[in-house]
Amino acid sequence: PSEIGDLRFLRNLHLANNDLTGTIPDGYGQLTKLEDLSFGGNSLGGSIPEGLCDSEVNMTTSKVGCDLECSCCFATGCPG
Repeated sequence: PSEIGDLRFLRNLHLANNDLTGTIPDGYGQLTKLEDLSFGGNSLGGSIPEGLCDSEVNMTTSKVGCDLECSCCFATGCPG
C-alpha cells in the first residue's frame, strides 16, 4: 500500500515472496531511513523510486527483484 511511504522512520521492509504485482509507489522513495529492504520473488514492474537510492539500504537486485529498473542497485543473483 502507498501509505507505507508515510512511515518515514521505518528501518526494515520485507515484502518478498508475497505475489505482489504492479509497481512500487513513488511514496516509498520517502523511506530514507531504511536499512534493510526486500521486494524479490514478486511480479513487480517499473522502477525503484529514486528516493530509496538515498537511503542507507545496500540495494541489490536479488533483494529488490530482477525485473525492476534500479539505477542504484548492485546486480547480484539475477540471470544474465
